[in-house]
Amino acid sequence: MKTMNILWIGLLVLSVGVIFFMVGVNLTENKVIYENIEVEKQQPMILVELLEWGENINDNEELIFSYYLYNFGDTEAKNITVSCELSLDSEQEHIVWEEDYNLGNLGSNSNKYYESYMKYYSDSKGYYGSCELKSIDGDYINLKDRI
Repeated sequence: MKTMNILWIGLLVLSVGVIFFMVGVNLTENKVIYENIEVEKQQPMILVELLEWGENINDNEELIFSYYLYNFGDTEAKNITVSCELSLDSEQEHIVWEEDYNLGNLGSNSNKYYESYMKYYSDSKGYYGSCELKSIDGDYINLKDRI
């Protein structure tokens, strides 16, 4: 009976040791990952989300691109330029028309809705529209590269 109690106590101590080891390793890994995210959030983290595009019903020689611009970083994004394209294929290898739009600044941890207008006369059927981040002043992270 005494031997059995000693075995149970030994097993219990071993189990508690293993649990503390696993929790300690897990906390260390999470801390490293969290520190990397904090470093990244010190610069603008930008995402352009195209909602829709199409012909302007008030001017059939004009296309409208509607999109949201998100900044998930803790720093303001300055002098944002977005490029909207019209292409023959979804991979954007055969671009028919491209236009850049200077959108100004976007505050930290915010988003904004934009409509950009492109003068282009054509039947838009069979084309693919897209908008993506072209440039920002300073260092930034384009979240499209991470998705």
